[in-house]
Amino acid sequence: MSMATYPDLGRHGFNDMMSSVWNNTGSRVNLINHDDRNKRSNGHRYDKTLVRVQQGQVLDSLGRYNKQVDPVKRFC
Repeated sequence: MSMATYPDLGRHGFNDMMSSVWNNTGSRVNLINHDDRNKRSNGHRYDKTLVRVQQGQVLDSLGRYNKQVDPVKRFC
């Protein structure tokens, strides 16, 4: 992620697969669980931020949120 975006990791083959993270960006990143309640028109309305990862932070494990992260949101 080279810019502030809201990418869906599932499009890159990483849907519900993240179990650790290294934020080597220059800004905070939110790890989010996407929930459209099986209705595409809901978009990201019911998404829930699971973890906030600060600039330079390393998390060896996401604990109870292992394998739940879908999109991420990077702040600039």
